Amino acid sequence: MLRFSVSVRLMVGYAIVMGSLILISIYNYRVFSEVLEGKESIRNYNAILLTSNLIERELLQARLSESNFLRSNNPHDADKVRIHIQQLLEAGQNLLQTVKLLREQQHYLDLVVALVEGAEDYVLSFSEMESSLLQRGLDEQSGMLGRLKEKQASMQPQVSELSFYQIRTLEQDYRFNYLNVDSPQYFQRMQAMVQSTAVRPFPETLQYLELFRELTVVDQEIKDRLRSLQQASNVIELYVKANLQSAQQTLDQQAVIDERQVSQQNLSLIVLSLTLMVLGAISLLFMGWESLELSKAFQEQSAILEAISDGLVAVNREGIIKIINRQARSILGLPDNQQGKDIRDVIPNTQLFQVMESGEAEYRQELKINKVVIVTTRVPVQLGGKIVGGVACFQKKSDLSHLAEQLTQVKLFIEALRTHNHEFQNKLHTIQGMVQLGQYQEVIAYIQDQQNSHQLKVSLYMDRIQDAAVSSLLLGKFNRCNELGISMFLEENSQLEVIPSHLDLHAIISVLGNLIQNAMDAVESQPLGERKVKVMVRDNPQAIYFSVTDNGPGIPKIHSDKIFQKGFSTKTSAEEELGIPMLPSENMGLGLYITKNHVENLGGKIQFRTGEETVFEVTLPKGDA
Repeated sequence: MLRFSVSVRLMVGYAIVMGSLILISIYNYRVFSEVLEGKESIRNYNAILLTSNLIERELLQARLSESNFLRSNNPHDADKVRIHIQQLLEAGQNLLQTVKLLREQQHYLDLVVALVEGAEDYVLSFSEMESSLLQRGLDEQSGMLGRLKEKQASMQPQVSELSFYQIRTLEQDYRFNYLNVDSPQYFQRMQAMVQSTAVRPFPETLQYLELFRELTVVDQEIKDRLRSLQQASNVIELYVKANLQSAQQTLDQQAVIDERQVSQQNLSLIVLSLTLMVLGAISLLFMGWESLELSKAFQEQSAILEAISDGLVAVNREGIIKIINRQARSILGLPDNQQGKDIRDVIPNTQLFQVMESGEAEYRQELKINKVVIVTTRVPVQLGGKIVGGVACFQKKSDLSHLAEQLTQVKLFIEALRTHNHEFQNKLHTIQGMVQLGQYQEVIAYIQDQQNSHQLKVSLYMDRIQDAAVSSLLLGKFNRCNELGISMFLEENSQLEVIPSHLDLHAIISVLGNLIQNAMDAVESQPLGERKVKVMVRDNPQAIYFSVTDNGPGIPKIHSDKIFQKGFSTKTSAEEELGIPMLPSENMGLGLYITKNHVENLGGKIQFRTGEETVFEVTLPKGDA
């Protein structure tokens, strides 16, 4: 049997530990970098969505000003067109810079380049149309219209009064309808009328006819430019919609990827802790039990465990604490020198014994210790096929809730964008139809009505609900209810200040969101026009109170005692209603169970009553910061 010196065995042990640390650190660095890149991508795609909506809005304003300019010949309307198109071009350039930051940029880059080129074509076509309009004359005193009026007056003595009236009537009919008639055909009619009424071809009549012919040529150029403007507008609108759709799809995919990467990062921390413990044991076995080797291995292990950002507790089969790191003592509020104590004396409600008995690990379980809620993972430690102890790795729930709160804000924003995008497309189609029918005053009135309605809806929630996350949730649910034909009301006496920082905002959002969603599901069976959901939020001095009321079918009495149980649900699928057995879903019956857990962790109460209406009420004490 080969024997190695103490120094050699120490070097091998250190090499094993250091090599493993380097590999795991590289992996963690890659996961963390991917998470950061994912968040940056979400910011970029949100910027793409917002800028694309801005471009679409500026294009609509430009088309409205263009229509006003053609109708009134007012130069101020032309200035407005140029202003909106300039802002559209600037937004396109900003969008181009944002797209260049994306990794998969070629598809978006082609869309944005085509969009900017369409805007440039629009600017060129409008400039040419404006030049032709100035040449034609903005009123009867300028341009070709002014000269035509002068020639008409000089021609009057050479024709009869009736003929002059007919010529003048035909000319005015053409001047006011030139955009909708065949210009060459009108010139032929004018030529035939003038030639039939004049006794002989006076110079004035010939000059009048030539000037009228030039006017029809310019008018034809104006109509050609209008067609070019419409084509450029269609190109811009087409690429904006394609850009919005692509960005929204990518944003949804990126959100899913980010959630998966965050889960991988948390799992890698657990793997790091367990790997270090296993490697430490292997190193000790390889190096033997000499006092020098044992001392150095213990120091190394202690330093590593103290550096871990998670709390870590390891016990033997009898429940005696063998390892408890600094972060664990800090989270649990314990003094030093806890090694050697029974885990039940330190954490009376510990679940490590159940894990060691069952031999099955428990992941991401909530536990309340000394008013501190933690999220813990418990793993049994096996040696030679036997369970010799257990390990618990945990973090404060408030630390994880901070990240969850950020993800909640992103999800709320995505849902709001999706709903607003859907509503905006419907309204845009309505406006487009009105514009095509020439109902310009109705377009303006419709836009003003929608703007006033939107401001009223936003101010209703923002004025009464000061907390941004809660108001965003309510506004998003309100928009979703509109899509489903549900009338959602915020009670008049509702009011909420900013939620205190020591309360778990993510848990509050989850509770309120689950209750509103359950109410929406409950009223879906009601006829359209009778689906109603009412929400009340009150900020009392000592507590936060809110209730959610629906006029659904209610909760049967036999289910009253089970409604908050894990896995219990009053919802049935179409297959179950037909008598077809279905496998249970892991997400079925979790909504109210999770809601009650959140409420109890916040020290609050939840209750309900059912009859003609079903009401869920939640009271959350504010407590002290």
